[in-house]
Amino acid sequence: LAFFEALLSYIQFVYGGMKFLEELHFAYCISTILATFGIATIVADRVMEKKPLQKIDNASYYIYLIHPLFIFITDGIIAKWGIIDIATGFVIRSIITYTLSITISVAYLETKRKIKRNGKCQSLRKQG
Repeated sequence: LAFFEALLSYIQFVYGGMKFLEELHFAYCISTILATFGIATIVADRVMEKKPLQKIDNASYYIYLIHPLFIFITDGIIAKWGIIDIATGFVIRSIITYTLSITISVAYLETKRKIKRNGKCQSLRKQG
């Protein structure tokens, strides 16, 4: 379906005249979303058994919150370095944003968990 849509999009933009391209694109998007969710449901249990992915899953909300900050900072760095190639900028932006967002979010939750655990242990020692 993706190949068919790409081919028809090319024909539309070069020659024009296709009135159903928008509907085809909509069908492609819906089918891709459904296929992605279908595959995720099949492999989710096996994939989520891995400890690092569980930590990333737990940190996903914090990753969601902090990633725009790193995109903004990386855009400034890319501009300062004078990189104008879109593909190179995208790769640099992706590497920096993913690495920092995931690392800092997981580290934050691990630190928070250790502080809570140590705090509980100390309060139990004081009571006993």
